[in-house]
Amino acid sequence: MGRQTNGTVTISDVPHNISTKVNFTKGNTRYYAPDSQLSAWSTNRPSTHSEPSSAHRCEISVLEMTTLQGGEWLRHELSNSSSGSGKIGLLNFGDATSPGEGFLIGLPTQEESIARSSMLYPSLMTDTAQQFYNLHRRDKKGGSYHHAFVYTPAALVLRNDAGDWIAPHDADIVTSAAVNAGSVRRRNGRRVSRLQERMARILFLFEQHECGNVVLGSFGTGVFRNKVDMVARLWRELLVGDAARFNASFDRLVFGIVGKETLMTFKDMFTQ
Repeated sequence: MGRQTNGTVTISDVPHNISTKVNFTKGNTRYYAPDSQLSAWSTNRPSTHSEPSSAHRCEISVLEMTTLQGGEWLRHELSNSSSGSGKIGLLNFGDATSPGEGFLIGLPTQEESIARSSMLYPSLMTDTAQQFYNLHRRDKKGGSYHHAFVYTPAALVLRNDAGDWIAPHDADIVTSAAVNAGSVRRRNGRRVSRLQERMARILFLFEQHECGNVVLGSFGTGVFRNKVDMVARLWRELLVGDAARFNASFDRLVFGIVGKETLMTFKDMFTQ
């Protein structure tokens, strides 16, 4: 059981003062415009990872779970490892024009679950983050949207997907809109190249903020109608193999996948 009063959350009779952490998250929220330095992802590689060895290969897991469950899984893995630390990052499949998508009216989306369970929403409502939404309200680029992002640092996660209170912990969250393949197809656009560019910038953003443990997913394969095998392949091209730009940028990656068919497609792609 839990309750919240005056900046303090009490969970299982243990009080947690969260006001300072929430103020930190809101004050350090960052907006990355389409012309930001993230466009240099292909040439800007950390010197420490310039020649990845077998000693630093990213551990990739494809698991049937939600994004929040993936974050919990990583926390458990970290607590049982010799390193025992490291920032956890979550990819939020963001709505381009509505902060938190429909969480205020209870829509059951990935973003809604994260917004309901964490301090993501206060970050998205800051003036800094609103630049992301104002950009897309002016121009949705025919459904492909912009290479723009909101970075929410150290967002407190307070609940699980079911809405139950849990021990508070932090996660950095990247909010990005995927390419709407349904809309782009109708306009004969190049959705694949734009989607992989966006994926690459997402990974670069996590890398720049030194998030060594990240939860990704089947980005844009729901209502945006990108093909699951294509999305899985685009992630793989960026992460796996000697030529992959991000093959040594992270310690652990989890693909949190919901749905058996999508899960098997990702498993097949990452066990090749």
